[in-house]
Amino acid sequence: MKYIKKNWYLFLNDEQENHLHTLRKENNIPFITWILFSIILPLAPFLISILINFLLIGFCDWGKILNNGSLPIISYGFITAGIVYIMEKINNDNPVVFQLRERIMPIAVVLLFINSSIFILQTSVKESLNGIQHLIVLLTSAIVFYFSLRVSQNMFFLQRKIADGDYAKDLRDEANNKHGKNWG
Repeated sequence: MKYIKKNWYLFLNDEQENHLHTLRKENNIPFITWILFSIILPLAPFLISILINFLLIGFCDWGKILNNGSLPIISYGFITAGIVYIMEKINNDNPVVFQLRERIMPIAVVLLFINSSIFILQTSVKESLNGIQHLIVLLTSAIVFYFSLRVSQNMFFLQRKIADGDYAKDLRDEANNKHGKNWG
């Protein structure tokens, strides 16, 4: 079955979606490592602080914890780390990768500005917001967090080693050199 999952916010065509899907399938192990270092580690201090708050106080004021600027600053980090990947020089023989990079870069820049704006809003006027306003800011922050995560994931798959097809090959060659031919 043909893989079709529309990223409407990127307006990708079927060829671009299929190319990203292929890159995801072929680079599963590096992607898991990326998740650990680029997603879980930045989220860990945030989650630990929630746990400590809960243990010390016995309850959590979710409005203050979630609307304190943490999610936008973590999202900002996702995007800034990923921009490095799509700014790398790649082989000129893959126009799909160039098109994907051209679509993702402006969205990444917009997400940087939105994350910065939400962070400034959450840290400067959070005390003066009423319950509905807190909820609106929180929902906006969560949506931008999700899009930042998705865009940074796509940027990871468009890095030079993966886009040029060298990453999976390098891992196989290294495994073959250490463990013998056709290992893994």
